[in-house]
Amino acid sequence: MQISLAQTGEMLLLQIVDSRGQPAPNTVVIVPSQAAVATAGNEPISYAIDQINLEFVPHVSLVPTGKQVFFPNSDKTRHHVYSFSEPNNFELKLYRDKDAPPVVFQREGIVELGCNIHDSMKGYIYLSNAPVQSVADSDGKVTLALNSPLIENQTLLIWHPLMGAKGPTSYPYNPSAPLRLNFSLPDRAPLKSSSLKERLQQFKKH
Repeated sequence: MQISLAQTGEMLLLQIVDSRGQPAPNTVVIVPSQAAVATAGNEPISYAIDQINLEFVPHVSLVPTGKQVFFPNSDKTRHHVYSFSEPNNFELKLYRDKDAPPVVFQREGIVELGCNIHDSMKGYIYLSNAPVQSVADSDGKVTLALNSPLIENQTLLIWHPLMGAKGPTSYPYNPSAPLRLNFSLPDRAPLKSSSLKERLQQFKKH
């Protein structure tokens, strides 16, 4: 994976691609040495991770600790959301719509989400209280608001779901060269209609 860096004033713009040059969405980028930019009143009081077409949306969520996280269900089927990720494990048994109570996570770390009914559903919550952090969009782009421009060798923390639960990797900021992560993202196979039909039939039994 390669990260192209461009800095304008106090905004850091990153284009993240994998080793094949393809955009790398859902990559978490943290600037640990930066103080928070003044954004009074802009911090969300709660967060939502929806379930749409048997997927967690967004696939990766960046959430501070101590905030309420809601798991609305926009699918017509019921979901049973859970995580075994210690110490932030939880379970929301079969529910529809907005019937599930919010979850509050108290410890920083990576939470892998699953559905006990639909095994293909995977999502991630990256719990972090870092003042400057963001997640790459569908084009692999990240914009970070900084208090001051980064200097050479300043640390960036990078995490992607393919890195698992081991946490982020540190990389020195180099304004004159790209930062490379040496793995590629797998091609995403479309869900076959027959497979979807089987899952829906399985759900009707519940």
